Amino acid sequence: MALFPAYVFSDDEGELVEGESSRASCERSEAQLLASDGDGDGDELPAAPERRPAAPEHPDFYVDRALDRGNLRVSTLYYPGRPEYACAAPRARAPRPARAPRYFASRAPDAPDAPALAARVAAFRRLLADAPADAALWESFVDFQEACGGFDAALAAAEQAAERLPRSARLRARLLHALRRALPPHAALERLRALLAAERSPRARADLWCAVLRALAAAPGGDAAQLGAAAAAALADTRALPAAYPRLLHALGELLQAAGLSELVVLLVELAVAMNFAPTAAAPFPPPAPPGEPERAEAQLRAREAAALASGLPQAAVWVRVERLRAAAHWRAPGARDAADPQRSPAPHDVADLLRPAGAPADALRLAARLLLLAKVPPLPGTESAARWAGGAAHDATALLPLLAAAGALPAAHGARVEPAAARRALLLLQDPPHYFDDEAGYLRWVEALWDALGARLRGEAALALVCWRVRWLGALAPLAGPAEAARLQARARALLRAAEHPLPYAEFARLELGVAGPERAARVAAGALRAALQRGLPAPQVLYIARSLAEVSAAGAQLSAAGACALVSAVLRRAPPAPLVAPPPAELDAALQECERQCDAIEAALGAGAGADADEDEEEDVAALLLPAAGEWARARALLAAPLRRERLLRRVRAAAGAAGAAARYWEEGGEALAAAAAREGGAGAAARALLPQFPRNARLALESAGAPLWAWRADGAGERLRALTPRGDVAALGALLAPLARAQAADWAPAEAERLARAARRAGGEGALAWALRLEAEARAPRPRLPAALWAALDAVPFAKWLHVRGAAWCGGEAGALADALLERQLRLHALPEELRPPPAAAAPADAPADAEHHHR
Repeated sequence: MALFPAYVFSDDEGELVEGESSRASCERSEAQLLASDGDGDGDELPAAPERRPAAPEHPDFYVDRALDRGNLRVSTLYYPGRPEYACAAPRARAPRPARAPRYFASRAPDAPDAPALAARVAAFRRLLADAPADAALWESFVDFQEACGGFDAALAAAEQAAERLPRSARLRARLLHALRRALPPHAALERLRALLAAERSPRARADLWCAVLRALAAAPGGDAAQLGAAAAAALADTRALPAAYPRLLHALGELLQAAGLSELVVLLVELAVAMNFAPTAAAPFPPPAPPGEPERAEAQLRAREAAALASGLPQAAVWVRVERLRAAAHWRAPGARDAADPQRSPAPHDVADLLRPAGAPADALRLAARLLLLAKVPPLPGTESAARWAGGAAHDATALLPLLAAAGALPAAHGARVEPAAARRALLLLQDPPHYFDDEAGYLRWVEALWDALGARLRGEAALALVCWRVRWLGALAPLAGPAEAARLQARARALLRAAEHPLPYAEFARLELGVAGPERAARVAAGALRAALQRGLPAPQVLYIARSLAEVSAAGAQLSAAGACALVSAVLRRAPPAPLVAPPPAELDAALQECERQCDAIEAALGAGAGADADEDEEEDVAALLLPAAGEWARARALLAAPLRRERLLRRVRAAAGAAGAAARYWEEGGEALAAAAAREGGAGAAARALLPQFPRNARLALESAGAPLWAWRADGAGERLRALTPRGDVAALGALLAPLARAQAADWAPAEAERLARAARRAGGEGALAWALRLEAEARAPRPRLPAALWAALDAVPFAKWLHVRGAAWCGGEAGALADALLERQLRLHALPEELRPPPAAAAPADAPADAEHHHR
């Protein structure tokens, strides 16, 4: 039986019969096919072949077993055929046994996933209707929606909050964060452009431009030229706000640094310093290279490349090693332009539109601080206020310095304490070139010359703030260096102290001396600084800071040492300490505590009177006040002198001030950190730090103390606090939670059990920057049950502009090295060597000829 009519045929040769229409011919052909089951085309039909016995007919469907070879010559696009079927009479059949249906017969109407969740959302909305100007309540609502409703719900809540309080910088930051998490880069970029078109505030426009730069870097097709053009447009748009220039310059440089374009960033920093700080002969910048050093560095690079090419390693491993070697050596543009590699030698006109003069001294300090951030100097100490000022995400291993400094200051028995040897191993694992943990490539010398050039042009409080920051930085590097390098850093710090002629930097030097020369020497340095500060009548916060430094370097177990208690009492009561620092009598301790209470009450009253929904919008960033001791030193001294029961009440007051902003937020953060530290010294399980971490998620000390606490130590007062603790908390909290497991895994030589614990912790920790993702890749690569490919592609999806994530992924996923190198080329990230260029020729030379081969492949 024919299911489709065949093409028209002639009687013999398959040609159309002359004079016959196509339709008539088609009907005639179909009739012939229907009349025959064979393939013949003559008048006589062949004898029918012998047929098999017919199978019994099925009662439910028809089985067509007839073969019509004409259908093999029919196009399936032709009009359908007209089969004819004969229905058999229905027959009675046995009833089928009852059974459960495979699918549900009907769908029940959708119900809320959790009635308690809907009830809590409704309760939040009622509270917001009663207090629509409460920024802290809006932040809690955004946290709740992110934890329970997902990124889209958090974005909707953040948009409502920003619409209700348009001048709140904290709510605007929540909105930008929600946009980045909920939308793909192109959609986020379009939304940001719409927000820019509707915004009129210069401060808000600066925030939006920083977010636009990040979205442009994350979007496919974004490159350095587009980022530079967008940054130039942002600088022209925010010219009325002088504080916006350093922020936008830092936002651009951070993205270029993550893309591996260190030559461009170094050129930008050098030109900005030349325009605004005019280096002198006493403090030249950039520093002149020693005679013959460039030639020696190139020869050493060629020798190392030759060793890598002759090592016999897989091609992916060779490419990763050569890429790192060249990036470590070629972090600064050469004198002559390299036509074969335009990224190697950027020209000054490439960044000419990004240079602006800094007028006022406050603007010069802001610019100097941002240039130091571009040189990979982290903000120290690691507080929420400093991290909020610096902004950005952790893309480099230098972001671990605040955490390592805080981990070294923890009590010896604390679970999150990291010894210097473990800290050095962690940095060696996560560092990417260029870095200043050694001066093999000259980068450390360049950063120190930058410090000198910036400090030579600043005066007064700005110069003091920069010196204190620099001594803190040297103190963070000293435990990570060898004995010779630590002695050099110590001598460098002494030279800075002699030039500063101020007691405050000696408090920072005492902490450096603690790790290099021991507690006795550190206590003597701090005691001398305290006496000098009281004699010169320094402000109370600075005197209290020096006394607290003495108390920390001379701490004896859980309690304050006699010298520390004597220093605190002398600083609070403003009297000269005795020559031998002895334990003060209880009456003096009570008097000092009462004075701290009185001062704190006055400060809190003043901060409460000036608080408001828009307070954080009207404040310009005061870098000097951020780097120098402030009113929070009174809260720290009170925490050191108070009894445990009093500290419990003070902790509740800190948690009640969750919506504070600006100076008030810094005051409450410093008080809360001191309370958590006091609890940790007394053997507390970290409950105080765990309770405060959602409020100050970027505080390094709180992140470490809460990570070292067991889960049963978490004493949240309600579901709201638990939900706030479940929300993603940023890079500092993620890295703080992973630092101790990483140290244990490395100390155990990556034993399977420790490696698995680290991998699980890395999957839970989250994080936004390239550093947290790099740590997860290293953990997954060494885990007994790794999820390396999934982690790699998730990392590249989250931070697509991070060059070293691509290289680190190629080191562990060798089969993807070619694709990852192509991705670097497609996004125009910095690429020093192509995998194909390092492939040996078919007739490979002998190992003895490897140096010549490396010279040939070297660029």
